[in-house]
Amino acid sequence: MKEGLSVYTLPTMQLLVDNEGTKKSITVEGITDWEWCPNRNLVVFTSFTKTVEGQSRIDPKVGFLKIPERKIVSLKSIKSSETLKLVLHPQGYYLAVINEYHTKKNNQYSVELFDLNDTKSDQFPQQ
Repeated sequence: MKEGLSVYTLPTMQLLVDNEGTKKSITVEGITDWEWCPNRNLVVFTSFTKTVEGQSRIDPKVGFLKIPERKIVSLKSIKSSETLKLVLHPQGYYLAVINEYHTKKNNQYSVELFDLNDTKSDQFPQQ
């Protein structure tokens, strides 16, 4: 199954062109959720991947994909997570990642906050 995002340019509604000049979707392995950050031209996404055998999971990640460059500028692993939910500030200034994980007795939650407010900086959360 192909996993990815289709990004279109306006006003032509053509797929975004890659480095080779081909119009195609952006493949992101294991993508589960995404949000558009309008003030930084970023797509923030979560991804969960499995090993080749399909038995064990690799820690989920939060990724930052620069548009129109189609370049993943940062990935941050979130340990022991079952689900991740992205909540983006309406103007794209802040990002909250809500992490649900299981302990022996119940579900627990944690929240990680990212400051995306500096629109002139190319600094992104590091792994």
